[in-house]
Amino acid sequence: MAVTTPAPPDAGTPARSADHPSSWLANPWVLIASAVLVLGLFGWNFLLHPTISAPTRDPAWYTWRAQLLTAAAPLNVVKEWGPFGMFSGGYRVSVPLTGAWLIRMGGIHRYTFSIIVMVLLPLVGSLALGAFAWRHRRDHVALFMTFFAAAALFLTIPYVGYMDNVTCLWILSLTLPFMKPAREGSWGARSAIALFMFMATITHPTTTAIFVAVLLAGAGLHFLTSRFSITATWRSDAAVLISAGAGVLVGFAMWKIGAWGVKAPFADAALPPPYPSSVFKSTLGQWAGSLKPALIGPLIAIAIGSVTWSTWRERKRGIPMDEYPRMSLLWLLPLLGLLGWVAGLTYPYYRFFNTTTAVMLLTGMGAWIATRWALRRGRVLGVAVVVVILAAFGFTMARGFVESNWNSEAITARFLDPGTRSGLAAAQGYIAASDPNRPVVFVIDYRHGDRKAWGWSKTFSNVARSGLEGDEALRTAIYFGDLENFLAGRPTGSIRLADCHPVPLNEVYDCVSAGFFDEMRTQLAPYREAPIAFLVDRFNAGSLNEKDFGRYPQISSHVAVVTGPNLAPLDQRAVQAGTRAGVAEANALAHPAGRFSDPLHLLRVLLVLALLLVAPGLIAMRWFRLDDFPSRLALVPGISFAMTITAAFFVKAVHR
Repeated sequence: MAVTTPAPPDAGTPARSADHPSSWLANPWVLIASAVLVLGLFGWNFLLHPTISAPTRDPAWYTWRAQLLTAAAPLNVVKEWGPFGMFSGGYRVSVPLTGAWLIRMGGIHRYTFSIIVMVLLPLVGSLALGAFAWRHRRDHVALFMTFFAAAALFLTIPYVGYMDNVTCLWILSLTLPFMKPAREGSWGARSAIALFMFMATITHPTTTAIFVAVLLAGAGLHFLTSRFSITATWRSDAAVLISAGAGVLVGFAMWKIGAWGVKAPFADAALPPPYPSSVFKSTLGQWAGSLKPALIGPLIAIAIGSVTWSTWRERKRGIPMDEYPRMSLLWLLPLLGLLGWVAGLTYPYYRFFNTTTAVMLLTGMGAWIATRWALRRGRVLGVAVVVVILAAFGFTMARGFVESNWNSEAITARFLDPGTRSGLAAAQGYIAASDPNRPVVFVIDYRHGDRKAWGWSKTFSNVARSGLEGDEALRTAIYFGDLENFLAGRPTGSIRLADCHPVPLNEVYDCVSAGFFDEMRTQLAPYREAPIAFLVDRFNAGSLNEKDFGRYPQISSHVAVVTGPNLAPLDQRAVQAGTRAGVAEANALAHPAGRFSDPLHLLRVLLVLALLLVAPGLIAMRWFRLDDFPSRLALVPGISFAMTITAAFFVKAVHR
């Protein structure tokens, strides 16, 4: 007799949930407590030391762009900045938009914005990956193991400080829990994927393009395993690919149409430094070592081995691989980019680490499989395995705090130290009290002949602009090289700028100087008044300019005003204003206000964060079918963020 009643979708599929789920793990307060714990670990040092800036050097770039976006037309953020496009970001604007939102709406300081983002990103990213595991296995052990694995690995060198990259990874991770319902016909899930892919495109398009290639590879794999059936491939992948493609196409259109008043080339999304292969190999080793392969490698091997075995077993029964192991494995493909040195290519191999979260997903999966295997063989063994795994995650996180200088107060650990911060406040005070028609020049330098001049010139320039308020960055230029050559009106070095495309590896310093000099002349050309010039000690340490610092009048112990031919004369009124501003900043840093000294401001910040990360997602929760607590806690912040920042993006486009 023929069977005419169709089998349920999961018929014949091994149970995806735990055999004996632990009821106490299912309590929502356990997940909340875990989230608070991770948030506390990442944010505690900033509560203890409220005056320190975010760790690593990259946040300086995001800081001044967010500040500029609050005071100037948005096209000024998107336009090309610096020699060789060194400071350009194109429409990588979601993080600056977030900063501008927090600064304007929440009234937070521009230096605080980068701290908030860097503390929250590992939390919400880990929750998103945990939700992916949860929605496919309905096992709280899978949820928690993935959550803690991701939290530990987000603190490693490939991710700390790279705010656009990590934000993009969070957004792309948010698409994973929606892929299965999108395939099954949910328009809420399909619209969520499109929204997230649009957001990813205006966050970090190269990472987004790699993710799209991963999705296409998945469709290609379906095509091969279905015996080249276009119909079967369409049924399995069309919904996700069309949804993702729609979001990406709209996002890329914004780049080419010039939504904020100026078009931007996709090349602005990434600019590799002119370093030899040996430098990239060395950095690749450091990044790989920070992931602690001896600890997470066995867990990844367990995950891959288990997936291979279960796939072989289930395919014999006609059961296809589901989304959880499939995307966890497919998202390993970007790591092939690490092997470019094998083919003799020269590019930043290591940057392919932060184009994927597959390492986090597979580590969490391996930890879950090992835990469940041990628990089935006895409670004592299970508890022992859990303790060992969590200890490995704890060690990875502890080493991450050290290797990323997260909790260090050393000057080199952060883009701003107290002395430079008060010095830049003095410079800003001087600028504000001076003629607004005068441009500003910061003179910076690094060791002659050192190719690291490329990276440090970027760092010093970004830090200098991060100390400015309003739209002051628009009239600020940078001179890189010897002060003597600056005063003589020439670059430092003899190479012509025309010979620096591409930059010769043995002429990096001279090309950087020539590039900044040409950029400075272009920026100063529209102004009739001579520029104000500053010499900041930290931006010239170890260079020939260091000995010249004491020759000029100082507005702080760290900043001098350079005078001379074709420069603005010293303004005594501005000197007094700058000195007062520097002293006030130094006093505020030395004697910070209590954490709860301004409860109304604190309440305002919390309300703005709720508007950014909670309210829109709660309103749209039913449309996106978030019907369980872990999904709501993990996915509502991402939906809210995407909706709010997308709205802000188009508001800026309309009112540009």
